[in-house]
Amino acid sequence: MRVTSIEDLIKIHQLMFQDLYEWAGKERPGDFKKGDNVFFPHESFSYARQNINQLIRSYPQSDPLSAKDYATLLDRINYYHPFREGNGRSTRTFLQLFAAQHHQVIEYPRHNKEMIEAEENADVNKISRLIKIENMPSREAAFQQLLLNHQHKDMKEKARRAILRKRRGLDR
Repeated sequence: MRVTSIEDLIKIHQLMFQDLYEWAGKERPGDFKKGDNVFFPHESFSYARQNINQLIRSYPQSDPLSAKDYATLLDRINYYHPFREGNGRSTRTFLQLFAAQHHQVIEYPRHNKEMIEAEENADVNKISRLIKIENMPSREAAFQQLLLNHQHKDMKEKARRAILRKRRGLDR
């Protein structure tokens, strides 16, 4: 999948959550607030999409991007917050695919206190410091590394769950 616009985020959300939510891939129907965070007003979503698409088009097609470029895009998408649930996971996938197009693999902590605080304060400089970029020789190499990273995370998670089951005496 080639990421060319924010509409691709909507497609990604649909693919990721279609078996879980009947509203997967559909924008939230109203305004949304999480704690003290107020997200972009629903009635202005078309402006948010236009703004994000303009940002995406302003980046070079395949040249490497900076952590600040990714942080700016992440910040705008976080504020847009188009879905009821699954915004973080679909945004991460969107950004990772976008980075792979630029021959890069990116990683950033999602549940890290420092990242959450930076995102809540729209501190693009701090967000950019938390984004790790690995430059790759090609788009294909970036996608392969991205797949390997996901497989590694899956294996670590399975091992963690097995340890917890054993500790709880749930292993058979």
